[in-house]
Amino acid sequence: MEIKTHKLKNHQMFERAKLYQIKDSREIEVVESHDDGSEDRVVLRYCMENENAIGYFAKEYLPDGVKKDGVKRIDITAAMIDEINKCIRWHLYDMKVSLAGADTVVTLYNQWNMGLKYLQQGILTKKAEYEMSPNLGVITRNYDRSRMERIKEEYQKNCDDIRNNRCGQTLSIRKRRPEIGKYTAVLKASQEILNGEFCAENGDTYMIDIKYLSEKTAQIYQMSLNV
Repeated sequence: MEIKTHKLKNHQMFERAKLYQIKDSREIEVVESHDDGSEDRVVLRYCMENENAIGYFAKEYLPDGVKKDGVKRIDITAAMIDEINKCIRWHLYDMKVSLAGADTVVTLYNQWNMGLKYLQQGILTKKAEYEMSPNLGVITRNYDRSRMERIKEEYQKNCDDIRNNRCGQTLSIRKRRPEIGKYTAVLKASQEILNGEFCAENGDTYMIDIKYLSEKTAQIYQMSLNV
């Protein structure tokens, strides 16, 4: 089955959501700009080992026909397919200034799930017989594991309090019951990040790869990724 793509010419700027085919060795820079004037930059390096190698790239990939409104999209979708050896190495990474905070971990968890869904829809299902080499994770300036452990413990306690007092009549418990869905989502996401394993909605489990940006200048943080 054909993979629907756009061509990305040398020195051409890419558009968000579109999947591009890469046929020549090159570098693609993904930039996230922030309100304080700083930038996070990831340089994707495509090295074509033979004439039958094909690369793919998308920023906030969204397959054709999927509505954009309210959709959680992952920053980087990248893949390299070797048609001779019938293998695919793929990468799904989101860029975060800091990997911490309840809202951040839930958003990241949802982005991984949707990124996988769109990657499978756009590429992987069309090469189902190929050997897969997955890479899934987050690219960040800072990962505060201690804070993540505190978040996990806090939301574990919130969940336990509600579940252990289902028949309780205290006002504080009754007010918190509608939040059980949020508490459970934060607990699951933080626990899996701490464990280093992401249990996707499709039933597969992936190792979580945390990559760090290095301070290049006072306002620029950067890293390179070999696709």
